[in-house]
Amino acid sequence: MGVHYEHDHFFHLAKKEGYRARSVYKLKEIQKKFKPLRPGMRVVDLGAAPGSWTQYLAEVVGRQGKVVAVDLHTMTGGLPRQVEVVKGDAFKMTAEELESLAGGTIDGVYSDMAPKTSGMKQVDHLRSVALCERAMYLADRVLPLGGTLVVKIFQGADLSGYRSALGSRYQKVRLFKPKSSRRDSVEIFLVAESFKGAPEEAEHPPLPDTSLYDPMAD
Repeated sequence: MGVHYEHDHFFHLAKKEGYRARSVYKLKEIQKKFKPLRPGMRVVDLGAAPGSWTQYLAEVVGRQGKVVAVDLHTMTGGLPRQVEVVKGDAFKMTAEELESLAGGTIDGVYSDMAPKTSGMKQVDHLRSVALCERAMYLADRVLPLGGTLVVKIFQGADLSGYRSALGSRYQKVRLFKPKSSRRDSVEIFLVAESFKGAPEEAEHPPLPDTSLYDPMAD
């Protein structure tokens, strides 16, 4: 069951500045603090709809860069030419497909994927972890050494284990709670920088029921 929120400062600011959702300010805060994005980069945006992260990623990478925006739902037009929109399931996309769409080496994977909330904290947490595991799996296969993975995860018992899994792959893994996240939100972001390679024993996570995930979460 989804949660209804009153429109706040960031909602109105997004409307004023031409962004599709208030969630863009979370990514802006990540960029301001960690600076993972640079002009000319090729990046993947998982759980892209309605498109505010896609808009900002495209702004930063510029016309010499590329953004591959993947979501189960159709995203409307009006995006810059450096954006390739894919209506598809992140659990079915392959590394080869992503690389082909990006037109070259992918420098970063950005995931704002979120589960449909059930009202049961542990269930929602585990669904969120499954999404993050998929983002990590794809990043394992598309990122070069030095690449970046940014994921949103719901806090819970398995957060430390997921963070440890990232730590075996990246030189730096940092938790970050943007000021633009809603005060009562359980979401937090992991910024994993300087990819050093996936462990040899890394396996494909089980495929979940994608009807349980909410591509329009904010």
